[in-house]
Parts: sequence; C-alpha cells; structure tokens
Amino acid sequence: MRMGANRVEVAFTTPIAAAGASIIRTRDVTDGREYLYTLLVPSDAHLLFPCFDQPDLKGRLTLSLTTPVAWSALGNGPLKERDSTATVITHRFGETRPLSTYLMAFAAGP
Repeated sequence: MRMGANRVEVAFTTPIAAAGASIIRTRDVTDGREYLYTLLVPSDAHLLFPCFDQPDLKGRLTLSLTTPVAWSALGNGPLKERDSTATVITHRFGETRPLSTYLMAFAAGP
C-alpha cells in the first residue's frame, strides 16, 4: 500500500440478464420495446464492476454507454457528450460525487 492518493483502472465485462443480475433487460408490455437498467444492492454491485463491497467505501465513478442510435441514456453523473455513427451512439457521463458502489446506476432505451 502506498500512502496518499492512489488510482486503480480495470476493464471488466458482465452479462445482461432478463432478471436477477446487475444489468436488467426488459421488454415493456405497453410499447413492446427493450430497455436496460441497473438494479444494485451492496452484495450484487461486484456483478456490474469490480469494487469493494463495503458501503462506507465511496468512490467517484465515470460512465460511458454505447447504445443503438435511437436510444437515450441517463446515469449518476451529468451527460457530458454524445458521439454517434450511423448505428450507435456513445453517451459519456461526467464524474460523480463520492458514492457507494451499489448506488451506481444507469438506464437506457428508446
């Protein structure tokens, strides 16, 4: 351990599930379209990204989501920019205030 400020960067992949996972895919019965959203509790946050599973440890998070071009997205941080191609759009959100990892959230859909 090194005294002072430390920084850790990781890359991580997790599956999207119909239910019972950190990222939920659902089809709205009213409009028939698909939506994605997070549903985290402290014991499940590690399924979304590597983290300390301890509510008193807080961090600043940034998020980028790549979605179909017709979708909108929101997250904990302010939307900073969107870059798009003919088929996808990348939504980049600014850094959050310090928060517990299980409070990280996003939603995306048409």
